[in-house]
Formats: sequence, structure tokens, C-alpha cells
Amino acid sequence: MFRRRVVFIDAAGTAYISPEFNGDKAEMEYFRLSDSCDVNWMEIQDTFRQCKTIEEFKTACITAQGFYHSSMPNPDPEPPAPAVPVSELEAPPKCDVIVVITPRDCYYIHQMEVKRDDA
Repeated sequence: MFRRRVVFIDAAGTAYISPEFNGDKAEMEYFRLSDSCDVNWMEIQDTFRQCKTIEEFKTACITAQGFYHSSMPNPDPEPPAPAVPVSELEAPPKCDVIVVITPRDCYYIHQMEVKRDDA
């Protein structure tokens, strides 16, 4: 399964990164996991496509996390993880795909494979 993150770069050039999205509906079904996801990655990306502000990006992060469901019973689930400025990360994120969004007249989503040290 692919580990994915979304980066939003605001008008001032500050980059914010989403929590990790591990897999999607097709991948979880393929591997017959007990966890699930309601949608495929392209639909998750659509959640982020029109983000123009950090507040819209944070809302998109929460919405996208809501597509994922754990099979583990948890009476006190943790709240969705927040988007954080990239500058606050202690180390680069370990993920397979990073999607970058900028709030320009045209909205670009770019995917790139990221080599991991542990891969």
C-alpha cells in the first residue's frame, strides 16, 4: 500500500503537510484488510483540489481522514491529526507519494515518488 501525504503551500510560501494517508479503498480491498477506506486515492485528492487557504486545507485534512475506518474497537477515538507547517517536522516524512497544492489561478496536483531509507 502507498503511504501518501498532501502539502499545501499558501500565498506567503509557507508549506503545510497533512497527516499520512495509508492506502485507499482499492488497496485495502486488494490486501483484504480489516481496516477500510470509503474512497480511492483520486477521490481523496479531489477533497484537496480547491483549497485556497490554510483553513480550507485543514478542513480537507479532517474530511479525508473521515474516509478511513479502523477495525479496532476504540470507545475514545483520537481526533483527526492536524495539518502542520513543514518547518515544524523533525524529519522529512516517510511516504511514497506527495501531492503538492498551491493557491494560484490554476490548481496543480503533482505526484512524485519519494525514496525512503527503509525501502
